[in-house]
Amino acid sequence: MKKQILTLFVLCAFSITGALAQRGHHDHPERNHKEHFTKMQQELNLSNDQAQQIKQIMKENRDRMDMAHADGQVSEEERAQHREMRQETDKKIMAVLNADQQKKYQAMKKERRKEMRARRAQE
Repeated sequence: MKKQILTLFVLCAFSITGALAQRGHHDHPERNHKEHFTKMQQELNLSNDQAQQIKQIMKENRDRMDMAHADGQVSEEERAQHREMRQETDKKIMAVLNADQQKKYQAMKKERRKEMRARRAQE
């Protein structure tokens, strides 16, 4: 009986550890936001002024998103609101960028969506 309980405990521990490892991209959202901004800054070759403007736009969007689902649950209606918020944020960011940067930004967004879909498929 003790061996069965111990085996069950070990299996549960491995299951939980595996699930947490797969969700790793959610564990440090602030770090992920900083990494995303740094990548944007480098790949788009943002000026200091552009970087500050975009950093502020992204912070405002994060704050709005956090407030929108503070309880941790996200309904279909909230998902639609999130989509609208992301679209507004993208418009604001695009307004800060020049034509060449806009093209690169669009390509970066496509790549990021592709990566996110791949991560979700693994979960």
